[in-house]
Amino acid sequence: MLRKMELLSLRKANLDFERGLIWASNSGGQRTKSKKSRPVPMNSFARQMLLELCRVSESEYVFPNEETGSYIKDVKTGFSSACRDAKIKDFRFHDLRRTGATRLGEGGADAFYITAILGHSDVNTSQVYTIATNEGLRRAMESLTRGRGQTVTEVPTNEERLPEPVAASA
Repeated sequence: MLRKMELLSLRKANLDFERGLIWASNSGGQRTKSKKSRPVPMNSFARQMLLELCRVSESEYVFPNEETGSYIKDVKTGFSSACRDAKIKDFRFHDLRRTGATRLGEGGADAFYITAILGHSDVNTSQVYTIATNEGLRRAMESLTRGRGQTVTEVPTNEERLPEPVAASA
């Protein structure tokens, strides 16, 4: 998942549709936060959207600013308007990365893959972005039953678990 500036300054030359990769680059005027270039895999939806965006503009940028010939520098106004129209409160653009990281975790992605996709150098940083949801925790626990017979163990009732009364001697 790209950071906001990585996304907005994205050049068409950094899209590898053949291999399904977006190159977050640290060259040619682009800058990654870590100062390291990295590949970010495209999913099928992102690939389709990026192909369409590349078709509709002659610019070298995926998100061009037609007035300046550069890229769109910020989306605060548009993003705020979209959130207001959708009746979403207290939501920032950066929250999209957190949501994406959480969805990757829910989908079973390994913590090290999530770290690489987010462009973090430390798995502990990614841990802050990934929220363990009830459904994800439930699936994780259910994974313990995969490949095992679906035998049901009889659980004793409370009455059955009570100790036998002991006769008191006088």
